[in-house]
Amino acid sequence: MPNKKTVLCVDDNAANLRLLEGMFKMRSHLQVLSAATPEEGLELALAHHPDLILLDISMPRLDGYEVLSRLRQHATLTNTPIVAVTAKAQLLDRMKGLALGFNDYVTKPIDVQSLLNKVDSLLSPD
Repeated sequence: MPNKKTVLCVDDNAANLRLLEGMFKMRSHLQVLSAATPEEGLELALAHHPDLILLDISMPRLDGYEVLSRLRQHATLTNTPIVAVTAKAQLLDRMKGLALGFNDYVTKPIDVQSLLNKVDSLLSPD
């Protein structure tokens, strides 16, 4: 069996975290880490160097843009795919997120199959 890939989910909404965790339970090749605060997300990312990060934008204290900026400052995370998973669904929000360095942008409510396809694509070897 190939090595497990680690996906870090960062969202301050417990229901959203449960949804993301549940999406990946049936995928035995994935290990899921969850963070309910942006600070915890940063700590987990630096400690575990995940293969993919799913990051909410609207969070207290540090928004997803600031978390993204801080993650990209670490050499071990500069090439880690980071996907915005957010309720900010306007075209300008999406354009801003991609311009600031998100690898992809997913809006809530989450289309589960679409997100799973994006995760598979981002985690697949080139």
